[in-house]
Amino acid sequence: MRPIKINVSGNIEMKSLPEGGRLIDISPEGGRLHFEGLKFKKGQYLVLELTVQSITEFQMALGFSKRTPSSEQSIPDLYCLTGFLPQIRIRTFFDLEHLDAQHIFLERTPGKLKSFLQGTAMEPEQVQHFEMIFLPFYTNRSFILHDLYLADEKPDCSLGQGGEPIVDELGQLKIKDWNGKTKSAEELVRYLQMEVKAGSTAHFGPEYSTYGGCKSIPFEPTGFFYVTQQEERFWLVDPEGYAFYSKGLDVVNSGEAGRIDGIEPCLEWIPEEDGPFQPAFQAGETLNGHRYYNYAVSNLIRAFGEDYHVAWGQMTRSRLIDWGFNTIGNWSDLNFAQEAKLPYVMPLAGFPTTQETVYRDFPDVFSEEYLEASERYAAQLEPFKEDRCLIGYFMTNEPHWAFGERVNLAREMFRSGHSLASKEALIRYLEEKYEGSADALREAWGMELVDFDAIRKLRIEEFSDAADTDLLEFSRRMAHEYVRIPAQALKRIDPHHLNLGMRYAFISSELVLEGSEYYDVFTYNCYKFRPDEADLRAIYERTGKPILIGEFHFGAPDVGLLSPGLKGVYTQADRGKAYRYYTEFAASQKYLVGTHYFILNDQATLGRFDGENYQIGIVDVCHRPYEDFVREIKATHAEMLDVIKGKRTPYEVQPTELIIK
Repeated sequence: MRPIKINVSGNIEMKSLPEGGRLIDISPEGGRLHFEGLKFKKGQYLVLELTVQSITEFQMALGFSKRTPSSEQSIPDLYCLTGFLPQIRIRTFFDLEHLDAQHIFLERTPGKLKSFLQGTAMEPEQVQHFEMIFLPFYTNRSFILHDLYLADEKPDCSLGQGGEPIVDELGQLKIKDWNGKTKSAEELVRYLQMEVKAGSTAHFGPEYSTYGGCKSIPFEPTGFFYVTQQEERFWLVDPEGYAFYSKGLDVVNSGEAGRIDGIEPCLEWIPEEDGPFQPAFQAGETLNGHRYYNYAVSNLIRAFGEDYHVAWGQMTRSRLIDWGFNTIGNWSDLNFAQEAKLPYVMPLAGFPTTQETVYRDFPDVFSEEYLEASERYAAQLEPFKEDRCLIGYFMTNEPHWAFGERVNLAREMFRSGHSLASKEALIRYLEEKYEGSADALREAWGMELVDFDAIRKLRIEEFSDAADTDLLEFSRRMAHEYVRIPAQALKRIDPHHLNLGMRYAFISSELVLEGSEYYDVFTYNCYKFRPDEADLRAIYERTGKPILIGEFHFGAPDVGLLSPGLKGVYTQADRGKAYRYYTEFAASQKYLVGTHYFILNDQATLGRFDGENYQIGIVDVCHRPYEDFVREIKATHAEMLDVIKGKRTPYEVQPTELIIK
């Protein structure tokens, strides 16, 4: 390892190894490594070489600060949270260009999993302190830091040859055993063939409508899903006119593809691409020019050959109804959804953008370009507009601009010197507000401006703090147009189906509530043990709309994946209790019209397209349900109407949280 001074803080032990490098042992409490003497400059790459020793999820945050932190609890000005695969030597890098904070998810390299960037922008030369942060975790972790250095060129991140594969022929983790692991391909085939034979053309029970609505709560039928309110309680109403609380399951697909280019040495088996397993190379959420393989699909092919998708569809439709779900959620196989004739929701593709953006993916919303892109975008609804099983659509998913907790969109327009129609709209807004008086603007902002046109040439750092009031107000107008223009275009094409909103990752600021009058339902994703009652009330009071939870999940480390996801518990039985705790509380809330669990299948063992490899599915890569989890899901769904009606109080015991980050 190159000479570098590392100071240790927190519950970490570090020792030098005879062969070079340093062994880092980290206790559950976590800690930090502080690096001295690094001088960052534009165009460089921070290169890391490491081997994770522990067979668990392993993450570190690379922290960059403009000054030395004042305490161990200090949050860096900008940090990158990154995960790594175990038991292999990895070389990866952080491109210092990303200190501009314009991207939040960074590119993968072999052995590196998901990277999430958060914080405020800075120049490389402004970095005065670099550290590695290891957050509290449920168990000990260890890794070898072989090297860390700055390079002027992007390094070769190929994995070395040799070493033992860590994934078996079925896509399961080889380096770990657990109850329920499939022992052979023969066992897999027998199990799946029996499951399909046991499946049937299942239907909802007699107390439910064709669509899974509650016959005991009738409304006016319209032939499409719609929203209504009864004694303060919001409901979806199905096409036959019955109250419908959406119990959804996201990503109902035949499997989760994993990105494999560059990590082939980690795989025990990979077939020829032009053979009978060829579909498994094509089945994934996104292929984006990289190489993917879907072990869950190849496991189906082993059992059913070319007819695997028909067999999977029969088995899955039966399972969904047996488990008590009534909605096929976001990102699901649309062919399956339409063939199954079950209620479903869908994500729209290609949210309108512009050549020059304001901040991350936020477009130039006052431009003609945005208007024209919105019309093209809306046309995709044409083939679906008469589909009675379609509940509605999501306009997009977790926009990246909305991950910032205090984003001033109007101010961000001035980070670059690009000409933007939204800048011109800002100037017109200010001229109207200050009645054309540059003197009034100068006094309000405390800035020397010759006239309103001088604003056009400002850079982001030149605005006074006093200007923020006006800039934030105009940011709200920008967020409003961001929703209004495409939402109106969508309703012109399809007036029947519900606009379910943007599916924001969380409520980061009031900006994400702007434009809500153009939704039928406000959707956000909520990764907590249960939604916060005050948050729900605040969203409703601000928007006046019913609310749908688009995503939540719980994972556990007692089976065959490395990561329990964003919310962890200790066992599969605990996952079931967590599901009941979350969904019964949600069902008791009068503003909520449904919750959608993320997801059907476990994610790929070595990481999907972005590196997520979470144990969050209802079934594993061999399509075996986690029975302890499923048992509680079924019981919860069977009793949910009593909770909604107030006949039974929600389940009140929160399982112990697994400390993961």
